[in-house]
Amino acid sequence: MKKKLSTLTGVAFACMLNLAHAQSAVTLYGIVDNGIEYRNTTGGSAVRAVSGGLFASRYGLKGSEDIGGGLAINFQLEQGFSGVTGAAANATAAFNRQAWVGVSGAFGEARIGLQNTPQYIFMNPELDPVAVMSIGSPMNSFNSLTIRENNAISYFTPTLYGVTAQFMVAMRDSTTKPVNGIQFYNAAVRYVKGPFRLAAGYEQAANATGTSILKLYAGGSITIGAARF
Repeated sequence: MKKKLSTLTGVAFACMLNLAHAQSAVTLYGIVDNGIEYRNTTGGSAVRAVSGGLFASRYGLKGSEDIGGGLAINFQLEQGFSGVTGAAANATAAFNRQAWVGVSGAFGEARIGLQNTPQYIFMNPELDPVAVMSIGSPMNSFNSLTIRENNAISYFTPTLYGVTAQFMVAMRDSTTKPVNGIQFYNAAVRYVKGPFRLAAGYEQAANATGTSILKLYAGGSITIGAARF
């Protein structure tokens, strides 16, 4: 009975994705970031072609379709690649950055699949003026922020008085131990009011040894004219 129920659930989500694809205008997007790098170290200097100097090179598909009753079906598929070689960032995955389907309405939005974590979505704009770009990014250089998770189920609340929250759990699979249950918990809240932005996040992740790692984040920013602090 359990096996049959799981199969039916998978078919239901597949049907939702097919419906969105059949009736919506799908957006194709991408970034190709190539450049020339000069490096000088104790071992010598080198000039080479590089990809992803500012942004990670990527391509993707995303779409949203109003299905009536105040509901919409949404999806996003995204893959990273090298702009100088054409090689996929992960040769074993068709989409290594995003691969999710969801439903949204007055209740908020629910998603399932490979997706960005709540603290990355909310904390990135509040903690990093350069939006996690290049070696000048404080979040890239000094933070162990989890960017995305496989097997994830997430929920966004509606925005009320400038406050939005998101919650996520990620299920274990054959690559995580033990192989059953939940391996990742994450929650984040964001407040936006005029030029002020505040955010906080909580993360608990299990590692291969079965122990848990707890992380807490908080940050804020203010925009004054064209400057942001």
